[in-house]
Amino acid sequence: MFHETGVDPRCVQIELTERSALDLESTSVQLRQLRRIGVRIAIDDFGTGYSSLSYLKCLPVDVLKIDKSFLDTIDTVAPEFAIVQAVITMGHALACR
Repeated sequence: MFHETGVDPRCVQIELTERSALDLESTSVQLRQLRRIGVRIAIDDFGTGYSSLSYLKCLPVDVLKIDKSFLDTIDTVAPEFAIVQAVITMGHALACR
């Protein structure tokens, strides 16, 4: 597809929700193939719904997009701040893999 269209895969980012990645084994294989050619992988709305740290362990993720519900009250509600801070720290640590 990229060869036919002339689009540079490094200019493409695929966003998926945690729910769309329920079949970790199959999803992981497909995402790794895309990532090998330069496509970036993002998990959107991280922290809601089917959140699981196993996604971060199994999927080749470049970007974690924290759900807006955590950011709306980050300055007034302590748990939201702690969660966002923890997700940012995990994201930075996982970028090394």
